Amino acid sequence: MGEDEYSKKVRDKLIDYGKYKKVYKIRSPKKSVTIRSPINPKHFIVYKPDLRFILNDKRTIVFEILDSQIETKTISDIVRCIFHDSVTNLFFIVKTEEKMKKVHNIARTIMDNFDDYLNLEEEEEKRKEIPLQITTLQVSPTRLKNKKNFFKEMDRFTKGII
Repeated sequence: MGEDEYSKKVRDKLIDYGKYKKVYKIRSPKKSVTIRSPINPKHFIVYKPDLRFILNDKRTIVFEILDSQIETKTISDIVRCIFHDSVTNLFFIVKTEEKMKKVHNIARTIMDNFDDYLNLEEEEEKRKEIPLQITTLQVSPTRLKNKKNFFKEMDRFTKGII
């Protein structure tokens, strides 16, 4: 399926933002991520995020631009990011506040369930945390028109990350 105009504009602005922030590497969907089974390396998942920023310290920030198939795509993107050891932040970008709320609800439900599963039998001081932060941003098409405002908005959400 081809990329829609909104997704292309958001991705282009994010690439410009990555250059502005002097991100170590910017990867498009052409560069996939392979997630291998820790038990059998022959089993793997290929993941092609919409955009990745690889930072100097090798942490990876994933950006997913959602317009349709929100529920399915949100769930699969979160699960794939959880199992990729260098992904520390996942940003979902959507057009409307309604979609933002839906994605946030799905993300919160998944992360709460993973947290509960990981800590089922653990004592409080031994609790494990999933090292993935998920942020949902609403970026309307009108916000994309002004590069300076877009960068300012991204700075607000990526403060302390990039």
